[in-house]
Parts: sequence; C-alpha cells; structure tokens
Amino acid sequence: MLESTDIKAKAQADAERRQAVRICCAGFAECVSIDPNQLFRGEIRNISETGCYISLRVSVNLPPGTYVQLRFRMGRAEYCAQARVVESMRGGIRMRFIATDPEFNERMRQILGAGSSSRQSD
Repeated sequence: MLESTDIKAKAQADAERRQAVRICCAGFAECVSIDPNQLFRGEIRNISETGCYISLRVSVNLPPGTYVQLRFRMGRAEYCAQARVVESMRGGIRMRFIATDPEFNERMRQILGAGSSSRQSD
C-alpha cells in the first residue's frame, strides 16, 4: 500500500512540474551520451517543445543530468537536439531539451497552433 501511495505522489509531482503540451507521436531516434559514452536507438513516443520520451528495447542506465546528443525523425523531417536525461527507466528514457534546431521549434509551434487532437498535458 505504501508503494502505490508513493507512485501516485510521484506521478502527481511530475504532472505539476510539466509546463508544456506533449504530443503523442512515433518517430525514430538515435542518441549518443558522452559521459558515459553510449549509443542507443529507440522510438519517440511523445514530444514537446521542452523534451521527449523515447521508448527503448534495451535497458540504458544513464543517471539524471547526463548530456545526450539526439538525432530524430518526426514525419519526413529530421532534427537534432542536445538534451539532458531527466529519468532513465526500464523500457525508456525521459529527456529535457537544452538546445534544438530552429526548424524543430517552428514545427512544434505549427503543430500546437493547429490544435492537434493527440495532445497530452506535459
């Protein structure tokens, strides 16, 4: 019982920290961390102007704060970003963007302005 209360409290705290709208999506992502040096690939499951969640088939144990260079696809376009690991968990990794392509920022503004039905609160 204590564990389920802790999980609910953590989920609520995470939801309260989110400041951007997440968009459900599916796109390929290639990631490289420098320290520790790791290359991993996965699928972006949701994305916002401030970060993303990447689903992984393998376990990647990167501590929070680890810097990662991303290259990812959304639709037919490819983008690059620098990010920092927020949370590494079984089956995926949450990252916060530090720097992104200007084209990515413009595309996100277009999507958010269109009132996409696949939005989630981030």
